[in-house]
Amino acid sequence: MHYFILEVVESGYKFHFDTVPEVAALTQNESATKNSDFVWKAIRELLCSERIREVPQPPVVTKPLSVSVQANGKKQLILDLRYVNKHLVKHHFKYEDLKTGLAHFERGRYMFLFDLKSVYHHIKIHPFNQQFLGFSWACPSTG
Repeated sequence: MHYFILEVVESGYKFHFDTVPEVAALTQNESATKNSDFVWKAIRELLCSERIREVPQPPVVTKPLSVSVQANGKKQLILDLRYVNKHLVKHHFKYEDLKTGLAHFERGRYMFLFDLKSVYHHIKIHPFNQQFLGFSWACPSTG
């Protein structure tokens, strides 16, 4: 596990594909189109903070954007990764209870977790895998 973390820090996170996604350009979700002003603003913020970059050629997979609107009106931009997720190796594990789980850990060792809410904004993605995280936005602002 220690080497996995060092490899992610040095080279970026690598997806573990079961099958490699084919070229695909998926259509935008209606929620993004309806909230186009918010999408433009979110994209500008991501560009300015260098969490995304514009590329001259289309990526292998161009995924749709969605907007999640919470009950309090707060909006969140979402990159729909369902198409890519279908191609990833699924890792499953289960601890029957706390006692069984604790048997797998040693005193003085460290654990880590990824913040799945915005994991792709916190860690570098390996350059090869970046081609599977593309999106396109050309919806005109509705003012």
